[in-house]
Amino acid sequence: MPWEDPRDRPDVEIGAWASADELTFHQVPEVRTVFGEDGEATVESSRENLPSEIAPGTTHRRIRAHYRAVSRVDPRQAPSEEERGGGPAR
Repeated sequence: MPWEDPRDRPDVEIGAWASADELTFHQVPEVRTVFGEDGEATVESSRENLPSEIAPGTTHRRIRAHYRAVSRVDPRQAPSEEERGGGPAR
């Protein structure tokens, strides 16, 4: 994703994708995303041939799933120079 201003880039970005010719869930999966209380976070996901509500025992074919999470650290919570190993604060 292009960022017009480099300062807008996230501090952390995690992405994953999966695909399968055939997939059967034997139980409903527990899915959740948790971020710390500080900072800004966004989660994006998309699915092909996979419903948002999963029914146990149902077989899904030719599925694709994509997940992306981005976060920015709250600058007020950033470690000091000393905490980063840069010597005593001045």
